[in-house]
Amino acid sequence: MLCFDESLDQFAGATALFLDDNEQISYSELAGKVAALVRIFPAEKQLVFILSEIHVQTIVAYLAALRAGQAAVLLNANMDASAFDLLLQQYQPEWIFEAVQTGHSYEYKENGHGLRRTHYRDNSTIHPDVALLLSTSGTTGSSKMVKLTKENLYHNAAAIVEYLAIDSNERAISSLPLHYSYGLSVLNSHLAAGAAIVLTDTSMMSRDFWDVLKECKVTSFAGVPYHYEMLLRLRFFNMDLPDLKTLTQAGGRLSSKFIRKFADHAATAGMRFFVMYGQTEASPRISYVPAGGIADNPESIGIAIPGGKLWLQDSNGNIIEKDNEEGELIYEGPNVMMGYATCRDDLATGDEFHNILPTGDLAKRSANGYFTISGRLKRFIKIFGNRVNLDEVELLLQNKGYDALCGGEDNHLWVAVTDHAVAGDAKKYVTSALGIHHSAIETFTVETFPTTDSGKIDYRKTFSALLER
Repeated sequence: MLCFDESLDQFAGATALFLDDNEQISYSELAGKVAALVRIFPAEKQLVFILSEIHVQTIVAYLAALRAGQAAVLLNANMDASAFDLLLQQYQPEWIFEAVQTGHSYEYKENGHGLRRTHYRDNSTIHPDVALLLSTSGTTGSSKMVKLTKENLYHNAAAIVEYLAIDSNERAISSLPLHYSYGLSVLNSHLAAGAAIVLTDTSMMSRDFWDVLKECKVTSFAGVPYHYEMLLRLRFFNMDLPDLKTLTQAGGRLSSKFIRKFADHAATAGMRFFVMYGQTEASPRISYVPAGGIADNPESIGIAIPGGKLWLQDSNGNIIEKDNEEGELIYEGPNVMMGYATCRDDLATGDEFHNILPTGDLAKRSANGYFTISGRLKRFIKIFGNRVNLDEVELLLQNKGYDALCGGEDNHLWVAVTDHAVAGDAKKYVTSALGIHHSAIETFTVETFPTTDSGKIDYRKTFSALLER
């Protein structure tokens, strides 16, 4: 097993981290920083909030907490103060880690090591297997956390290393937040393989980001659908990036037309393009489409990662054996979480899932064994007694050329568009396509579709006015 937090020394003088100011930190140096912080932690298991930024200090704190056997919560350092205060009350951490930026450098707050004690003191037992807590949504205020073990993280990192063929020559760039499970998995998998991470907090919309990517000879880029849509606007296909060889996409469904474009570009440019699927509950990777399978399966999430297994179940819990029949996607693997937590008391409970995760997604399996998501169990409403899959309606609109999102509640279907001129046409199309009365459909215009801090579409914000009325 690849214990990336405990085996840093094995890669000795190899570069682990590239920083914005051209500084490099070797694996040995990183191991030394981690060991120094481990000595600060108490012997007993306690809870530490790590205010995460894309910086070496966050990585040191995360790795040190794992190695010291603490339970860590990775949080966005820029999260709303009131949301943070609520989390403090609900989880009552004994420690908070925070580094403060001064100019272009970071200094540790208090005692020179960034850790400070809170007034909370050992309020309840933490299960010995709980190592990391991540938000279920990647957003900044959710109190619902996923409880992960070291083994969950190790197994998922090992699987990613295997199917992406990551070795010590790889260099990934920090295009995703570290408190987001996808971004964290990039860090974990590269550290497990002795590869390097290029740390930059500049936006990919900035020229500086691409300068850093090119100067540091970055070999891989990870992004959510939003990032890939932006890449097209940035004329990515015309960029001269000779060292960039691998593109990975997860964090939501990218339009099949975009997938085809990136697959075609990868084929002609000598690159690899991987579409992947996961959930924070699975540490987070669940499946991937092998690079060679993208062109023929642009809407698929592919096959289970190494060490994992996928199947479909009907509403009665029976396994679906036939191809092209819809059912809930079930995943089994050693990377499945222990369970959920919403407060400190929940940290005492043991493994509730036993390596099996009902994903909540509906899917179909094709004859070649690839799985394709067809909807979400909870993304259904009933209109005049008929069940309507909001994801399917959204896909119909998008395939028709409408920039649209769908939400709703029973007997009310909401369609948000970014172009007021097409709102009426979109409503007529949905009315015709679904065969339902126009009175059940409400369209409205938004300037842009809001996203979470991890780049996913924020449906709650999109439809907030309608949800609150």
